[in-house]
Amino acid sequence: MPHESRFLDCCDCDQSFPFSIAQQRLYAAMGYDQPKRCPACKRSIEKSRGPVAAVEVHSQQQYPLNAVAPRTENRIRHGPMEALMYSAWSTEQAAR
Repeated sequence: MPHESRFLDCCDCDQSFPFSIAQQRLYAAMGYDQPKRCPACKRSIEKSRGPVAAVEVHSQQQYPLNAVAPRTENRIRHGPMEALMYSAWSTEQAAR
């Protein structure tokens, strides 16, 4: 469908606002529907919501890491490398 520059009506303030060819192409490429609100109403809604910190969105409380990837392996023990390697083997295997 060829794009033409056109005007849309805002669903909040009923004012007409331009929807340019470049915007139409961008919205189509991103898979978005055409905008329902004029830029002024969109800004006022964004301001009323306030800033959302990335920490709030992806907090540990909301997405705990243990629920996603529970730790099943043994914790690393500190000590010499040979002691770590041989501790899991029997004495016969360690002698080889």
